[in-house]
Amino acid sequence: MSRLQDQDFTYWFLREAFGWDVVLQLTWTFDRAPGTAALQAFTDALTASRLHRRLVRPRVPLARPYWVRSTADPVPSVRHDPVPADQRDEWARALLRTTDLDVEAGRCWAVHVAPDDRGGAVLSLTCLHLVADGRALTSAAVDAAVATRTPAPAPSARPPRRLDVSRLGPVDDLVDAGLQLGRAALGTARAVRAALTSPPAEAPAATPYARRGPRRRFGRRERSRRGWSSTPTPTTGRTAPRGSAAHRIRCSWPSSPALSMPPDTQHRANPCASACR
Repeated sequence: MSRLQDQDFTYWFLREAFGWDVVLQLTWTFDRAPGTAALQAFTDALTASRLHRRLVRPRVPLARPYWVRSTADPVPSVRHDPVPADQRDEWARALLRTTDLDVEAGRCWAVHVAPDDRGGAVLSLTCLHLVADGRALTSAAVDAAVATRTPAPAPSARPPRRLDVSRLGPVDDLVDAGLQLGRAALGTARAVRAALTSPPAEAPAATPYARRGPRRRFGRRERSRRGWSSTPTPTTGRTAPRGSAAHRIRCSWPSSPALSMPPDTQHRANPCASACR
């Protein structure tokens, strides 16, 4: 007998707040339909596993619900109408919505079997996530499948299945509620202590960025020293450094055979032609 663990309270909250149940499912496909004895042995093995439990509400507020063994006697559901082989997945998905599972009533899992139109069968095992996670469900299913291959003992030699159906009293719930209050108070004290004793967080350092230097104004002497032409170009009115590609093009374009013109017109169109020569 154990209490509901912290990691399971998410699914308990979904049930209490919204009425939702998270259901897990495992399916098997067979070339031949399993026999009735094997199916019953599989169901009995699941009944003896940890899946067969029931959740009981506490009588004292703040206490956690606890688990007891379920007294329900599950029976595998067998469908007689064959399911088309290409619709087996749809049949299995429909069971996730229609299977009647109730953790407080002890119906935490169910087994369904349906034949298909090819002579085989499909078996579905659905279980509430509140009872077991995927690993626990798979482990219980594997153990149950192994039990179907083990010869069953005679009824007289088979030990009776003991079910723990006792309920915890108000004193047990009161003790668990006190423990929960103590854990909450301890966690709050630790959080307050950490907030008071921890040093203040330092401001993050400013991200360096590229700074543009001040623009330097060149005088006429320095401009001529650096190779700049003091004569503006006829198109933009801006000066260009001597020896650059733009200056050479502007100075040489009137001498092109396709643009030949008289020397006086050439000098007026390109004032720096004489200077470059």
